[in-house]
Amino acid sequence: MNHVVLVLLYTKDFNEILLLFRRNNPYKGLYNGIGGKVDVDESISKSVIREIEEELSSKHLPDILYKLEKYTFNTVTLHVYYSFVKKFEPPKCDEGILKWFPVSFINETNPSVVNDLFYFTKVIKHIHHL
Repeated sequence: MNHVVLVLLYTKDFNEILLLFRRNNPYKGLYNGIGGKVDVDESISKSVIREIEEELSSKHLPDILYKLEKYTFNTVTLHVYYSFVKKFEPPKCDEGILKWFPVSFINETNPSVVNDLFYFTKVIKHIHHL
């Protein structure tokens, strides 16, 4: 079984989400959260921290990370985490271009966004009564 982590970062007021325009597969040419494959013999939580540090740097590690859900699709298990952070200038990233967007950018009809992000954002909004 392969494990993948996805981290969604929202501004503290839940008005914006940080998205990565992916340069590579999977999801090349689409906006997604940050994350990636869990390395062999690496815990899920260590993978989440590593992915944040690789794509944002350690100075942008959130104070609190919430685990949303774990989904299994065929041979891949996706672990979804999220946090609310103070907005910062997105750093350059080898994986693609990081940019803040209004949360409304994540919708069912936006073909430039990975499909699952709309569902995850809706669930997070419900959990936190936003």
